[in-house]
Amino acid sequence: MKTCFPPDFDAWDAVSRNRGSLAMKLTDQNAVAAVDIARLTGMTSMLPGALYLCCRLHPESLLRGTPRWYDGPHEQLRLHDIVRCIQGRLFVLQAAIANILELFDPARRSPLCTHRRCGDTLDLMRAQHTEGFAPRLILDALQTREPHIRALQRTEYLCKSCADVVCEADIVLCRRLWARLPELMSVDTPEDWPEE
Repeated sequence: MKTCFPPDFDAWDAVSRNRGSLAMKLTDQNAVAAVDIARLTGMTSMLPGALYLCCRLHPESLLRGTPRWYDGPHEQLRLHDIVRCIQGRLFVLQAAIANILELFDPARRSPLCTHRRCGDTLDLMRAQHTEGFAPRLILDALQTREPHIRALQRTEYLCKSCADVVCEADIVLCRRLWARLPELMSVDTPEDWPEE
């Protein structure tokens, strides 16, 4: 299970994109079990990622728990972890909105920009993402947007220079948010957690 909840952002990004690791499939429901396992075994580096995934659960699942298997008993978080998730959800949402505003700032255009429309595209992306559905912003907070940005480049809404700049900034912003995740989830920062 530890392979799905690494302390390293790049490893997390790969696990998130692949919906798991070679060792196991990752679902948001696994996060409740991962929190319990991390607490029982002292593997604190699993907690920030597992609690973040719990934030993504439907509120009813967060409060009532998730089934261990079909029609089986439910895996439930302790009350203090539910509180962490509710608070963390708000903190992650605030950080995600700040990242979107920074990432898609029209002033982020590359000095080597070859398209006049790049600034307009960034402005439109900023508006679309900030007007988005709040749970979607939480779900996507720690996912890099490179595939989407490269699609804008292929359709010539962004030039290659601007797409490169935005992709690089996206990774920096995601890593910065990842570094802050223990703080956002109100847990101690694990020793092997990256610094901002």
